[in-house]
Amino acid sequence: MKNFTTLLSIAAIIFLASVSYGYTGLVVDARGLDIMPGMSPTIVDTYGNEIFGTFTNIDPEVAEEEGIVGYAENLADATAGRGGNDPLVVKALANGGDPCRTSVMVDTRDAKKIVEADYQSRILNDMKVVILL
Repeated sequence: MKNFTTLLSIAAIIFLASVSYGYTGLVVDARGLDIMPGMSPTIVDTYGNEIFGTFTNIDPEVAEEEGIVGYAENLADATAGRGGNDPLVVKALANGGDPCRTSVMVDTRDAKKIVEADYQSRILNDMKVVILL
């Protein structure tokens, strides 16, 4: 019986280790890229495909009240707020192409990670996005 209990314990540990959990938010590190805060910034990949922003299914009332993204100067501030305690953190490559310099471009691989994280945790739809400036 003891061996059976041990096997069950090991199986439970393996199962729990294999279950992925969702990120609490998204932090885009755009420091040093001359990005400006704005009302409706977008996140695009290197091909210009929009990952987040104008075409995202967001609640307009919440967007008006809180903005679709938060801004912070460092990761500690980002995780204390909208980003939560375990955000997906990606580095912005450049301005996303808008003349107001409010949008950011991320690597295509990071864009895929963002989309997968949103599928799992709704971080984009829930506007759990922080841009580090």
